[in-house]
Amino acid sequence: MAQPQTQARVLVFPYPTVGHIKPFLSLAELLADGGLDVVFLSTEYNHRRIPNLEALASRFPTLHFDTIPDGLPIDKPRVIIGGELYTSMRDGVKQRLRQVLQSYNDGSSPITCVICDVMLSGPIEAAEELGIPVVTFCPYSARYLCAHFVMPKLIEEGQIPFTDGNLAGEIQGVPLFGGLLRRDHLPGFWFVKSLSDEVWSHAFLNQTLAVGRTSALIINTLDELEAPFLAHLSSTFDKIYPIGPLDALSKSRLGDSSSSSTVLTAFWKEDQACMSWLDSQPPKSVIFVSFGSTMRMTADKLVEFWHGLVNSGTRFLCVLRSDIVEGGGAADLIKQVGETGNGIVVEWAAQEKVLAHRAVGGFLTHCGWNSTMESIAAGVPMMCWQIYGDQMINATWIGKVWKIGIERDDKWDRSTVEKMIKELMEGEKGAEIQRSMEKFSKLANDKVVKGGTSFENLELIVEYLKKLKPSN
Repeated sequence: MAQPQTQARVLVFPYPTVGHIKPFLSLAELLADGGLDVVFLSTEYNHRRIPNLEALASRFPTLHFDTIPDGLPIDKPRVIIGGELYTSMRDGVKQRLRQVLQSYNDGSSPITCVICDVMLSGPIEAAEELGIPVVTFCPYSARYLCAHFVMPKLIEEGQIPFTDGNLAGEIQGVPLFGGLLRRDHLPGFWFVKSLSDEVWSHAFLNQTLAVGRTSALIINTLDELEAPFLAHLSSTFDKIYPIGPLDALSKSRLGDSSSSSTVLTAFWKEDQACMSWLDSQPPKSVIFVSFGSTMRMTADKLVEFWHGLVNSGTRFLCVLRSDIVEGGGAADLIKQVGETGNGIVVEWAAQEKVLAHRAVGGFLTHCGWNSTMESIAAGVPMMCWQIYGDQMINATWIGKVWKIGIERDDKWDRSTVEKMIKELMEGEKGAEIQRSMEKFSKLANDKVVKGGTSFENLELIVEYLKKLKPSN
C-alpha cells in the first residue's frame, strides 16, 4: 500500500531580535496565505511579547506558533551586541531546535522544511542531522551577505584580522564592491589581534559555510537594486528569491490583514497623537528621526545630536526610546536641555505610517535594512546615522551608489547634524536626492504587485516549499 503523502509543513525560525522577528513574521503570514502549513518558532521570552496572536490565528488558520528557550534567565537583559543572547543562541540552539524538530517528526505532521535565519548555523546543522531540507531567509541586503562570503578569502590574504584600529581602511581585491568595501562594512569584529582571540569570529565563518549549504535563499531585496550581488550569490545558491520590499509586498498581498507591523508595539507603546500632529504640517516639511529598535548612545552624544536637530530649524518628529541612552533617562535628558524647536518627541511611532504621510520629507535613520527598504518603498530620502553591523554598508550605498540619501562621516557634533539636515531638506542636493529616490521607489513598488518579480517570486517560493520532503 502506498504511503500517504506528507503535507508540507514549514518551520520558520528567526534570530530573536525585533529587526529579524518582524520580517520573518511577514514571511510566515505570506506563506500561510499561500496555502502552506507554517509553524512560527520564537523564543519563550519574545513569544510572550508578540501581540494579537489570537487575531493572527483567526486570520491565518494554517499559521501556528511554538516556542523554544533562548537559554537565558527570564530577568537577564537580551542585549544584542556583545551580550549573552548571541552566545547562548550560538552555543545552545542546535540541540534545543533538534528537540523541537524531533517532537514534530514523532507526530502526525512532521516538519518538511526549515526556513532559518542567516544569523545562526545551529538550526541548519540540526535540520541537516534529521534530514530536513533547509532554506535560508536573509532579512538584510545581498551586499552584506556577500561580505560574509568574502571573509575566508580576506583571512587567507591576511587582510583580516587587523589590529591598527583603522575601521575606514579599504578592503582590497574584491571587485564586486567597486572599490567601496571598507573594514567597517564587514560582519563581525575583525579588528581582534588574532582569529583565536575572538571565539565568535569563528562562529561567523561557520555560519557562512552552513548558509552556503542550504537549498535556496529568500532575501528581502529587489533584483535591480542589487543585481551584481544577487548574481554573485547565484554561484552559491541554486535558487534565489528576492521578495523585497517585504512590507510593501505584504500590504500588496494581504492588505490590512498583515499584522507583522504591530510586532514593534509589543516592545514600546506606540504614540497615536503624532499622526494628528503630522496632519497639521505642510507637505514634505518634517524630518522623521528614528534610530530603530536596538541602537543606543551615550548621554553626551544625545545632547549634541539634539542641539543640532533643534538648531536646524526643521520641523521634526523624533522617536527616542526610553532605553536609547545608556543608563536610561532619555526623556529627562531632553527636558533638561529645555529646547523643543519645531518638533515633537515620542517614545515610539508607527514607522511605515509615518513614512507614508504627506508631511514627511526626510528620514534620519540608523540605516537598518528594514528601515532602508521601508524608506525606499515610501519614497522618502534618507539622512544616514549608521552605527554598526549592516548599517555601515547600507549607508555607503544609500549615499554613494544609489544617491537616495546622505552618508554620515565619523563626526557627531551639533554643527554636523544641523548641516546634514539642511542639506537633505533644503537646496538643490536635497532635490536631486528626492528625484533619485522617486525612481527607486517606483521600481520597488512595481515589484510587489501582480506581474512584478517580488510578487511572482513569492508564488515560486510557495510552489518550491510544497515539493520539499525530508530525506529520512
